[in-house]
Amino acid sequence: LKEILNSNQIWLQSRTSTVFPHAIAAMQAQGANLRNVNTCTSMQAILEITTRTNGIGLVTTASAAPLVKSGQLVEVSPLMAPIAI
Repeated sequence: LKEILNSNQIWLQSRTSTVFPHAIAAMQAQGANLRNVNTCTSMQAILEITTRTNGIGLVTTASAAPLVKSGQLVEVSPLMAPIAI
């Protein structure tokens, strides 16, 4: 997982989001160096960016489910525990 996190662009909710510090902590716990972290205020935009660029987006399971089911996204969460907020 560390290699995956450090070799792809990571997209997170904006720094002002209550999710952001939890997301950063979760990434660090998995060995991410955080040099490739980008932020965005729109979860829909994060989904679109990660679908088009093969990046990693930290989004809700429900919002990603249709894209995972269609094969457009691959779920990384089996390798990383969900973030409890």
